[in-house]
Amino acid sequence: MKVFLICALVAVLTALPDHKPRPRPRGPRIFVRPVQKADSGEALEFKFGIVSRERDLDADNARFIRVDRRASNATFDVQVKAMSSDEIKEWMEKYDKDFPVPKSAIIGKVSAKDVSCDHRGLYAVVYGKKGEKGFSARRVFVSIGGCKDDDEDKRNLLIEGSEEEGKVVIFSRRFRPVRKGSAIKYRFLILKFGGELNAEEASFGRVDKKLVENDLKASFKAYSKEEIKKFFEEKGFEPARMPDSALIGVAEAAEASCDHNTRYNIGYGDVNRVVRVLVLGCGHRDKRDAIIFPEEKENVLIHVRPHIPFRQGVATKIRFAVHSYNTDLDVSKVAFGRMDRKLVKDDLKASYKHYSAEDIKKIAEEKGWEGERLPQNVIVGEAVNEKATCDQNARYSISYGDNHRDVMVRVLGCH
Repeated sequence: MKVFLICALVAVLTALPDHKPRPRPRGPRIFVRPVQKADSGEALEFKFGIVSRERDLDADNARFIRVDRRASNATFDVQVKAMSSDEIKEWMEKYDKDFPVPKSAIIGKVSAKDVSCDHRGLYAVVYGKKGEKGFSARRVFVSIGGCKDDDEDKRNLLIEGSEEEGKVVIFSRRFRPVRKGSAIKYRFLILKFGGELNAEEASFGRVDKKLVENDLKASFKAYSKEEIKKFFEEKGFEPARMPDSALIGVAEAAEASCDHNTRYNIGYGDVNRVVRVLVLGCGHRDKRDAIIFPEEKENVLIHVRPHIPFRQGVATKIRFAVHSYNTDLDVSKVAFGRMDRKLVKDDLKASYKHYSAEDIKKIAEEKGWEGERLPQNVIVGEAVNEKATCDQNARYSISYGDNHRDVMVRVLGCH
């Protein structure tokens, strides 16, 4: 339990903002594993932590409640305890004394000696009252093995089986990358457990409802239970339960264009699944396309961790890389600097080193790296300072021409 709480405290203290500023949470942070599992008839016990760096917490405001509104007499034994400032300091000194001490913390334990299917459901760790200042909540799903409606059955009916009659499931990749000008063709699968599927009830269309002249056209083909069984036998796959009916859909277009760069919806009755078609060279998707098809376009990619924490007083060192598959890079075009343009005496200083295609190939052979294609050249940069100070607690930018990448430097202990 001590290790769990310390991990929770460290996670709070080292949390860093993303590229886009996020609103400051109104309530304390709650730490608990989102899924708790146990077999029917066994004991279940797990812990949670509630931490605040700004206000004192009251253990009476911490609760563990059921939120799925299922009728059940099953209950858990919940024990909640507020830690004193001395206990928090003692634990922090024992495990990692370099981190600042939070103002208040609560630890809780949830347990049941003999769980059953009635215990299965969606719960929440809650602090305070909803709608009031200081409210926080974190959901927890309790999964009980051996129950007919186990969550794993719903995630993969072919592997675990299902007793739910009339269940319809749609299988499709969520992202479909395609080169501009090439033909588009991809398949998806609709299964039904208990009952027959009707191809006329299946649908495929754009989410934005935009009318496009040469849009994707979908066709469907129905398969009976006997045909499905024969197919599975040929593939050597043995599902826990055989679907009663299947529809295989094919969406295709002769030539991919920017009009196809959007989301499509596959539907059957009340069941829907959205797939994103990514067309190279269209709109704001270029950066993602450059990673999927790096050979298709002159591109420069910048790699760096978006959030880098340092302890105050220790040496600061940030490493990043600029690489290209088909463009000669120039070190003089690389720039590293603060985004707030503030002049700081002991700020980070950057240096760069260029690696040619021969250098990269030699390094790859020494390291045993194997890939379909290596970058044409790489520039490795290092931004360093002998001592981390609060002046370095800022957002920096790495740029090469029109390409840039932000990195947030967080010096712990600086507000």
